[in-house]
Amino acid sequence: TVFKVNADGSVFTVLLDFDYSTTGSNPTAGLVQGTDGAFYGTAQKGGSSGYGTAFKMNADGSGFTVLKNFDTDTTGSNPYAGLVQGTDGAFYGTAQYGGSFGYGTAF
Repeated sequence: TVFKVNADGSVFTVLLDFDYSTTGSNPTAGLVQGTDGAFYGTAQKGGSSGYGTAFKMNADGSGFTVLKNFDTDTTGSNPYAGLVQGTDGAFYGTAQYGGSFGYGTAF
């Protein structure tokens, strides 16, 4: 899940339940808030090819969008780590497996 909790722990809200094929699954890294206010993250497995996703969602849980479905051969697979936003506004990350030699990619 993606959740929101008040700093004092008083309110806990589930914003997103992952469902494997549509959203991806096994989000092992934290989220990063982009300069646009949206949150970005990765799911290690699932998505349309089963190899993970990179996604975006609004702070209230709405507007969930898969930005990339990883396919192992051309993109790499299983993005285990989180994303960082570069000064150019793009998001950068790594995929644990796949790519040309099977040992992962940086994107």
